[in-house]
Amino acid sequence: MWNWTDSVALCRVRGAEIRVHPLLLVVAAGACVLGRLDELMQAFAALTLHEVGHAVTARAFGCRIQSIDLLPFGGAARLDRRELTLKAEWSVAAAGPVASFVLAGLVAIFCNESPYAAARLEPFLRFNLTLGVINLLPALPLDGGRVVKCLLQERAGLSLSVRITALVGVAAGGLM
Repeated sequence: MWNWTDSVALCRVRGAEIRVHPLLLVVAAGACVLGRLDELMQAFAALTLHEVGHAVTARAFGCRIQSIDLLPFGGAARLDRRELTLKAEWSVAAAGPVASFVLAGLVAIFCNESPYAAARLEPFLRFNLTLGVINLLPALPLDGGRVVKCLLQERAGLSLSVRITALVGVAAGGLM
């Protein structure tokens, strides 16, 4: 039975389901009313490409991608993590912010060459930079937290590394 909190499958790409949360329709409607649909679509594209960065890297390590879930204010590449070594896991976690920064760099170069492109793509550039920086925070469930968890796990074990990065996540959330 379907629940409003469930994401809706859009399509399958190489065996991975691309899913979108229904609340995105409400966000899209609000963006239309406010005249910001163009910016929302650019943010959605940046988020999608960030998650694709995770998925492509995971696939390179031989990991099966179950789905890519796109939510109103974030996303998640759902992977079969049992197949990942610690090195592969932190590489997959780092791939999202790297993808965001690479995209921002490419768009910045393109915008430098064209004032028209700069005016149209500035939100895409800004969103990629913001997405990359925020995801580098060393707090779970962010990508930076996953990288730190993997690095700590080698020395302190899984339980302690998760507790430390979860506490940092709570502290970061409290500060925000």
